[in-house]
Amino acid sequence: MSLFAVAPGWADDGSGLEVITPENVDQVRELRILRDVAAWDVAWSPSGQQLAVGTVNGVLLCQCDSFESPEMLSGLEEINAHRVAWSPDGRLLAAGTAGVPAQVYLRDMTDGSVRSVEVAAEVLSLTFSPTGEMFAVGLGRQEGVVVFDTATLARMGGAPAEIGVEAVVFTPDGQEVIYPSARELLRRQPVGDQPAIDLPVPCTITDLAVSDDGTRLVAATFDCCVNVFDLTSGEQLYRAVCGQTFTLDFSLDSRMFATGNLDGTIQFLSAEDGAYLATLNAHRDEITRLAFHPDGTRIVTVGLDDTVRVFGIPPEPVLDAPCDGAAVPEGEPAGEILYQVRPISGGPGSVYSVQAWCGAQEKLLDGVLYPAWSPDGTQFAFQYVNSDSGDFDGLWLADADGSNLRQVPNTQPQDRAPSWSPDGVSLVFESIRDGASGLYIVAVESGEVTPLVTSDMVTFSRPVWSPDGTQVAYVLREVLTDGDAGQVFVINQDGSNPRRVTDLEQVSSVAWSPDGMQLAASANLTPFSSSIVVIDVASSQYEELTQNTAYNLPVWSPDGNYIAFVHGNELVLMRSNGDDQRTLVRINDTFGSTGLSWKALDGASESEE
Repeated sequence: MSLFAVAPGWADDGSGLEVITPENVDQVRELRILRDVAAWDVAWSPSGQQLAVGTVNGVLLCQCDSFESPEMLSGLEEINAHRVAWSPDGRLLAAGTAGVPAQVYLRDMTDGSVRSVEVAAEVLSLTFSPTGEMFAVGLGRQEGVVVFDTATLARMGGAPAEIGVEAVVFTPDGQEVIYPSARELLRRQPVGDQPAIDLPVPCTITDLAVSDDGTRLVAATFDCCVNVFDLTSGEQLYRAVCGQTFTLDFSLDSRMFATGNLDGTIQFLSAEDGAYLATLNAHRDEITRLAFHPDGTRIVTVGLDDTVRVFGIPPEPVLDAPCDGAAVPEGEPAGEILYQVRPISGGPGSVYSVQAWCGAQEKLLDGVLYPAWSPDGTQFAFQYVNSDSGDFDGLWLADADGSNLRQVPNTQPQDRAPSWSPDGVSLVFESIRDGASGLYIVAVESGEVTPLVTSDMVTFSRPVWSPDGTQVAYVLREVLTDGDAGQVFVINQDGSNPRRVTDLEQVSSVAWSPDGMQLAASANLTPFSSSIVVIDVASSQYEELTQNTAYNLPVWSPDGNYIAFVHGNELVLMRSNGDDQRTLVRINDTFGSTGLSWKALDGASESEE
């Protein structure tokens, strides 16, 4: 298993996180991920300090203050834990299994003792009453709902169903259970002998949730998204439109709810009228469970892509002090990153210098696109935008502090995306010259320009010089019948032997690793999202490090241990194996970037992107 940690300066217990509300829901981001776990279900403990994960191999317990080293709970190992639920006081953890017959296990979290009761079919849903004195089990194979006494495990009641009961909830007074009893029927069944009340519904229900004030019931459906009912009268208040939904939950104050969907997205809807608020690409496959944290600051999801993910609103990064090279602990990221940002209001944007360890930032220059450190770190190259006219003005150089601007000789306005040769003598860049797209090499001092590769049939972008100076990697773009393609190519520095490196079709940028053995790339592996992948140049095999969101412009740290990339208005770091993702800087009122470049503390630079 591989776990993402929280960013530096974040409060591990979640106290540094904002409560998720309709007003800030568009700021929700992935915070943590548990990979390679075949999970069905997940549940926060009532205190919010622990997270129980039901898997095909038992129940995992994560400590939410660290999310590290998940523990397989004794007594609940080697079971197919299809559903999990906590008692309201947090003393008991229940796990219901798949299979026929099935078991419901109750583990005492204070002494580790385990009791169990057999049920007639697989457990599809599981919940405790508000007092914890009872628990209800929704069963498959038309076996209905069974209610048990928590203390004695004696059966207190049951109710039939014509379908598998995917959801069951208690009413706020704990006297009734609500569950789907048929494909288009919702039943309100007293625990005792009183008659049930049936409510016709338009679709088959997959999940249920009750608002905190006990007045509303929201029902997820596979056919027609979400239906919201008045819990007292049974009146349907409205039906929202959001897709094929399997799971949902109310936010802390019940002003909105979130749905987990077949396409791997989370959708946020207003509880007042079902109005759409936001969509988040969360998983690469169906979401089987979604739940808000008890304090409302996080959402946990389970997906059939074998991941458990936690989402929330990242706090503003906190600077570590002192912020200087001597203070960087061994193994932590060091050096200085050029970070170009683009304002939401429009315009070319600015370039910042960001300390990789602590996030200290300084604006160096406005009107800058595609910044790139020189190999010795004393200057940087960029495409300049004239502040008076707003026109592109070709390639320029500036000293490391943003001063002493000078134009590269023989540059043209459309020249952009420069990358330095390792000896610091030349720049390779992309341009449109004489009606053709091409990559060109310019000698920085003399301005002599040499074509590397040109074409009037395809376009070339994002060239990066290899660390040994013998090759240039780039993205070749061509128009296909089903859309544009961005393919990774490598060419010798003399323009010979262009060759494709991998079969990826939707790549937007690449960056060499310091040893020249790998390329980090931003690639669209699924529609509407981009991931960071690492490509082995020799074998053309690639590994996906991030999933299902807009991650762009990767660049390696000079020692090769970290990769930085851009996510919206954030500069994000992670280890080169994909672990330990952290937000380093967030610059408000900006979105996106044209490039990053990272140099070491001693000045030597890494390949830019």
